Amino acid sequence: MVSMKNPLAAILDSNRFTGINYQDWLRNLNLVLASEKLLYTIEKCPPEETPADISPEELITLNQWRDDEVKARCYVMASMSNEMQWRFEKTKCNAPKILRTIFMHFINHMGHFGNFKYHVSAELFIPAGKIALRLISTGNSK
Repeated sequence: MVSMKNPLAAILDSNRFTGINYQDWLRNLNLVLASEKLLYTIEKCPPEETPADISPEELITLNQWRDDEVKARCYVMASMSNEMQWRFEKTKCNAPKILRTIFMHFINHMGHFGNFKYHVSAELFIPAGKIALRLISTGNSK
């Protein structure tokens, strides 16, 4: 995905969204989108329908917004691991909705991951005395 126009895009190649690195991934995505002047596309959606009374200048602006939104959506999807792309490829919507969907997925799974982290930390930081007692009680005192 590295772009010759934007060397910052390499950040997304080396920091793909894997499901547990949402905050880091979003920070890097925002950097790349800001450098491409696409950040506005993840904050608000372009209107789906073109207003009937739109001026030619406004139509040009609206079409540019839609084109930029497609680019931003491509950056979002291309910066995910294959597994995450597979999960979100059927999300047929614009960049802001994709990011909200990803965020909700992250929040829903972080509860489980948070419990996992707690249990791993609890096992890693057991006081030495408790480890010795556990080894003695299981016959693994060597």
